[in-house]
Amino acid sequence: VEVSISTLDENADIYYTLDGSKPTTSSSLYTSPLTFTDTTILKAVAVLDGKLKSEVIYATYLFEEPHEIPVALRHRAFCRKQSSGLYR
Repeated sequence: VEVSISTLDENADIYYTLDGSKPTTSSSLYTSPLTFTDTTILKAVAVLDGKLKSEVIYATYLFEEPHEIPVALRHRAFCRKQSSGLYR
């Protein structure tokens, strides 16, 4: 899967990690879309000189063998809308 990261301010730098650790300005600098083929935990933060760092955003990309067990997903962005998803 190919993943792009963006921020509202095009002058901000985006730093990310792929191991679940909290990103800092010493982490990898995002410059182009990322491609994942294995299970990955992506965390990112936007930084702009003279401003506070953004909230750390995160996403987990799962690559597993097909299965028939339902998986319920609930992301905090959806919690505000009181919805969730059920996927197979």
